[in-house]
Amino acid sequence: MKTLLKILLFCFFFSHTVNAQFSIIQPSLAGSPDPSILYSNNGYIVANEYILNRKELQIARLDLNGNTILQKSYSDSSVAVISSCNKCLKKKGDFIYYGHTGFLRQDSIYVVFSKFSQNLDTVYTKKLISFEGALPKILNLKFDSDTTFIASGFLYRNTGTRSKYDLWVARFDTSFQELWQQRIPDQRPGLNFGYYGEGISFDSYSYVLISGKGIGSDNATSTYDHYSFAARFNLKDGQLKWIKEFTGPAGSENLLTLNTSDATYPFAQMQYLGFYPNTTTPTSTRLRTGLIDTSGIITWDTLIGPQSNAYFFNDFQTSKDGNYYISGSFRVLPSFDLSYGFKFSPSGDSLWFRTYHHLDSSDLSRVWAFQPTNDSGFIHIGYYLDWDNDLHPVRLQYSWLLKTDQYGCQIPNCQSIGINEYYDNSRIEAYPNPVSGKNITLSGLAPFNTYRIEIYNEQGALIRSQKLNPIASQAQVNIGTTNPGLYILQIHFKEVQSTRLKIIVQ
Repeated sequence: MKTLLKILLFCFFFSHTVNAQFSIIQPSLAGSPDPSILYSNNGYIVANEYILNRKELQIARLDLNGNTILQKSYSDSSVAVISSCNKCLKKKGDFIYYGHTGFLRQDSIYVVFSKFSQNLDTVYTKKLISFEGALPKILNLKFDSDTTFIASGFLYRNTGTRSKYDLWVARFDTSFQELWQQRIPDQRPGLNFGYYGEGISFDSYSYVLISGKGIGSDNATSTYDHYSFAARFNLKDGQLKWIKEFTGPAGSENLLTLNTSDATYPFAQMQYLGFYPNTTTPTSTRLRTGLIDTSGIITWDTLIGPQSNAYFFNDFQTSKDGNYYISGSFRVLPSFDLSYGFKFSPSGDSLWFRTYHHLDSSDLSRVWAFQPTNDSGFIHIGYYLDWDNDLHPVRLQYSWLLKTDQYGCQIPNCQSIGINEYYDNSRIEAYPNPVSGKNITLSGLAPFNTYRIEIYNEQGALIRSQKLNPIASQAQVNIGTTNPGLYILQIHFKEVQSTRLKIIVQ
């Protein structure tokens, strides 16, 4: 325990004295899943359900080093728990807005909108009990103007034999007056659940795109349906333009999109590659990214990044330098999750993938929300599960704050040493192949990392060895010979990952 405290204190003070990066476990801040965070030039706002009293909402102001400088709590005795919303904390003008769900039981839930002053006092709250006889749960909130915002999620309804989730999207003003609401019923009558309206994106044509995952399940018959969807609504009156469901290679989960100024929506999603039999639990996943046009057609898509048991993320945003970023949890072993950050270009090139974890492999950490910062870095908030009670004899869950730079580093210059980085070497390719000269180009590399390159002839003799430090995802390698024949290019990465490529010299 003493060693642990020294490590945490070292991370804290080292980051304060060297740069703006830090990683802190916050025992006083909430600690439940779905925390939200809001970034500004002078600090952060955090909101979440309090793990020790789940009827209580905590909201706090932190400085840029992650220190709590103001914290307030609000209880709701009418519910069993407050269900937090990790994308529902926003600032507009002089006020802070937040949306969450009050949860008594599955057939008794409602949305609560709150407006806070700069000192975190409640200015105004309003409950949304139902819409068209169904019960709302909020999953996202985003402003489309200075005075109006869109909320999305699902509406719960019970058919008598099934629990159904209908897509819910609504527009409100800053006094929480309804401008319009829309409900899109789930069309799988034989299965439970349905649409999860998780993503909100705006385009320049006065439309809003709601995206997310779809789940259909029937435990009695071991029937499961996994899909994703996007639905485009007129921003002015809420009329549905279209809704598209994606199954097969473009299905799976977590379809989220970005704002657009043209006729395309960049998207990211977790692509299921396999499942455990008769379950909804994936055995392997990767990230899929691409573009959806304003008719709902996927114009291009590709799989990128590493492959793992599970590869969850809750948000998809543009970084300050114009690239794309997701963060969440990365399952390395069946019971071991690391927090991660993955940055990639709009064209689908991986820039870096880094994992973050505290303490030991018996624990679990997951990023639930993040915000880009002005230095092209990221501030993250998540929760940490201390399964073996290293930090407290009873308490298991804690909030976790993580500030990284534009390379995903918690310490300076980690882009040169690749701390905690997992990279998918199977994406490395060589071209042209066959080659007629001494130089060949490798693509799919992890920038700012060190590779060891070895060239072997057909007899297995090593003819050349060199180090490669690419500053981009591709770089040239001198193969050391122009003699025709078959050669093996052995690419070593961090001495634990390697790739073998056959090269033909003409």
